[in-house]
Amino acid sequence: MINLKKIIFENKYIYLDYWSILHFISLFIIGFYFPNRWLIIIIGSLIFEFSEGVASRRTRFFKETMKDKISDLVVNFIGYWAGINYGGIILGGLI
Repeated sequence: MINLKKIIFENKYIYLDYWSILHFISLFIIGFYFPNRWLIIIIGSLIFEFSEGVASRRTRFFKETMKDKISDLVVNFIGYWAGINYGGIILGGLI
């Protein structure tokens, strides 16, 4: 079983783990099917990260740092943008 919290890359500003890949893929697909819904994506991503923060304070199973939360948001937005702009090229051949 894959440990989704396993760090792929980390420096002073960026934290990427396997969850980051899932964030990117999910928002890429959403961007392809639901383009130009930026406000919904921004609000939804903020709500999701807030709820993860609440959950992480109530459980001992995972903890998120502010760097992790910000990186998740950035990965979400990059994935959504990529889905809008390149989803047709990548997913178009699969449909």
